[in-house]
Amino acid sequence: LMDQSLREILTAEQWKLYENHKATRSDLRRVTLWLKTADGKIEGRSVMVGLSDDHYTEVLRGLDSGEMIVVRQTVVAK
Repeated sequence: LMDQSLREILTAEQWKLYENHKATRSDLRRVTLWLKTADGKIEGRSVMVGLSDDHYTEVLRGLDSGEMIVVRQTVVAK
């Protein structure tokens, strides 16, 4: 529906730019990361990620600089 609406109002040149932009962003996806809050609690946050090589992942939106991401959990049995 969005594409139909845009197709009606964009020039041919603008449409081409829009299509190119969409193609380059096809690897984006929304995921939930777990963060440690200032009060020590763990909370889930939906973020947008891009490129990944299984060791590093590009986080594009949804995090602020300095926020602590949970990457591993260890359960200690008592």
